[in-house]
Amino acid sequence: MLLILLCTSHALAQDSAKIQYISASGTGVVFTVTVTAPTPSSLIVQHFHNPANTLINATPRASQIDNRSGTAKWLIRDVRPGRYTFSLTFAKSVRKQSIHTALRYRTPGSGAFREHTARP
Repeated sequence: MLLILLCTSHALAQDSAKIQYISASGTGVVFTVTVTAPTPSSLIVQHFHNPANTLINATPRASQIDNRSGTAKWLIRDVRPGRYTFSLTFAKSVRKQSIHTALRYRTPGSGAFREHTARP
């Protein structure tokens, strides 16, 4: 039992970034990525939405938006500790069950690949 707790504690300590939704109502969606030190060198954030609902604005500006497949992607380099806030505006009201976000990065030091998914 103690070994399992130690392994779980070690795995949680390696998470340098987490993602969560702040709000998803009407045509707006807001989510954050929180990064702690030591920071990954880069983050990939990908938001998935219903292709029938067009993403019309993203702040910060997305690296890639593909409304046909229902995705928006950001590549964040030179990552600093802190909170990154993403705000999206869609053409029609968003259904919470039709959206989710993935956060991908390599952990500092070990280089292990991490992926976290968030839903509102």
